Amino acid sequence: MTNEEFERAIDFLLKSQAKSEARIERTNEQLARTDEQLARTDEQLARTDERVTRLAEQVSQLSDQLGAFADTQADIMRVVTRTFEAQAQINESLRSGISELAARQLRTEEALARLAEAQARTDEALKQLAESQTHTDRRLDALIDILRGGRNGK
Repeated sequence: MTNEEFERAIDFLLKSQAKSEARIERTNEQLARTDEQLARTDEQLARTDERVTRLAEQVSQLSDQLGAFADTQADIMRVVTRTFEAQAQINESLRSGISELAARQLRTEEALARLAEAQARTDEALKQLAESQTHTDRRLDALIDILRGGRNGK
């Protein structure tokens, strides 16, 4: 090998080494950017986990409230059924005839008293239902706001 060939070989090796070092430097920079991006992704995942946990808690609370609403509705249905039954008894007593009017008048007054009690319970149940519905609406609105906020934050 001549001196000139030897110098060209050394020059080639030096240029190749410089290119390799430049590629390694670019790769190291890309790795650093990737590490930063992964750190940001980890933070976003942690925030998302917190949001999902809060949302799960809110859904659980909403489920409890819906259960309470269902219980209230069942109570109202029982009251309404008893009211209809009481009204049916009153109607039957009125149809029986005038000869039994004096004796049935006492039972009618008792049925009206039960009806008034049932109506008072119905009024209270409707009031509780309205309060529960208002609370449920607020919670549902908050859940919708959270869900909308989650989509806008993508």
